[in-house]
Amino acid sequence: KEDHGQVWSYRQIPHFARRPVNVTVPVHLLPEWTLPQGGIYAVFPPARFRPAKVRSFIDMLMVAERKRKTAMLPTGGPS
Repeated sequence: KEDHGQVWSYRQIPHFARRPVNVTVPVHLLPEWTLPQGGIYAVFPPARFRPAKVRSFIDMLMVAERKRKTAMLPTGGPS
């Protein structure tokens, strides 16, 4: 069975996380959690105009993924 990850709707978000999701300032909900492997994907319909908040969210995901991949690179020390 292939694992396609999980898709959550707002109603499925645990009660402790709903308030931070409602505010406009990003909040790191689970700082100790990381993706075990793979990547994160943003799926949205094609459009000529993409709202600034959607574009900003996608840009934030791209920066976070780059940082995660950079942190996983070998440090270049002796092997």
